[in-house]
Amino acid sequence: MSNNMIHTELLKGALEGSDTAPDAIVEADATGNSKDRGAANKEAAKYRARLRDAEAKRDELTERLATLQRGQAETLAREYLADPSDLWRDGIELTALLDDDGNLDPARVAEVAQETVAAHRHWAAQRPPKRNPAGSGGGFKSGATGTDNYRQAPSWHKVLNTTRGDA
Repeated sequence: MSNNMIHTELLKGALEGSDTAPDAIVEADATGNSKDRGAANKEAAKYRARLRDAEAKRDELTERLATLQRGQAETLAREYLADPSDLWRDGIELTALLDDDGNLDPARVAEVAQETVAAHRHWAAQRPPKRNPAGSGGGFKSGATGTDNYRQAPSWHKVLNTTRGDA
């Protein structure tokens, strides 16, 4: 086996995550130079280390993206649920809320949140009562109340002249 083929086989083994060389390579390498084998093993170990680092970085970024998407889903679910983390209590997975491109689907989040509220009414977000500004109990009132409780406002003379005692 030529040295190029040995390097190719070692790299292939490194990408597949094996720490040992295949038997065919060892047999072929036993007849070859031991310096070449040592250099090839070092190179393969270097590529395995790079591969492990890249996989760790990928896993870290995948976890970070999932955390951000979960937070965004909870923000969207806040409209329907008092505690947005209740969205996950019925076993819903994040992948069920993603579209075909892997992005969060707001319509799907709303649908799942409404299904959760339908199943657990006590988890629903409290709605503020609608106020009727013209109705009883507050808001604007008409000046024509129909009562004769009219009291004439004090004049400026009475307000400013407090020494006479008729204020």
